[in-house]
Amino acid sequence: MTTNLQVVKSLSPKKPHVNIKLKVLEIETMSIKTFDQGKPFLDLIVYDEDGDRISLTIKHFLKAKYENILKPQNNYLFNRVFVNNNTSRSKNQHSNHACKLMLEAKTTVLPVESSDWSGDGGFKFISFADLLAKNLEEGVTADVIGMVTKFSEEKQYGNTDDEQSKYRVINLRDLEGLSLSCTLWGKFMRLFYNYVNSEEEKQCVILIL
Repeated sequence: MTTNLQVVKSLSPKKPHVNIKLKVLEIETMSIKTFDQGKPFLDLIVYDEDGDRISLTIKHFLKAKYENILKPQNNYLFNRVFVNNNTSRSKNQHSNHACKLMLEAKTTVLPVESSDWSGDGGFKFISFADLLAKNLEEGVTADVIGMVTKFSEEKQYGNTDDEQSKYRVINLRDLEGLSLSCTLWGKFMRLFYNYVNSEEEKQCVILIL
């Protein structure tokens, strides 16, 4: 039985190896020239029982071992997972948490029955009022929901002509009538626009981010 389990908010590089119970929200295969010699690796969004999310990376040499084991919406005990500073926070990353996790050769991963999980589904909604009033600390990762009222034409950031540098700015409105601007990058921009463009009749679009 694993003991001394940590939670996301208590993680610190000062204690680089921890045991933690997490649920997988999303798994994506990525490749970055400046990381792992450009080889494909796994980037996961995971969250603890409090709903706090963090990024978990599985480097190329462990990718084949875990890509058929780890599944979205399944729960796992990660024993001796490495905690590191998240120094490369950017628009391409899922999480702006100050730390990130990484599996090592000595890490063990054990499945946990869903009945043992008391998490809240991974959603941590915050209000438009709090966002507009800047009541949140920098680096907080959360969710918002609102009605799309308008969106811009597709734009390009910088001189690099790749999918991740393309974006659209959308406007969301909540039930209190407050409006919030949001930028969708890359595949998320494409997914949103393809859906809106495929609808023959104009209708209300509710977006959860």
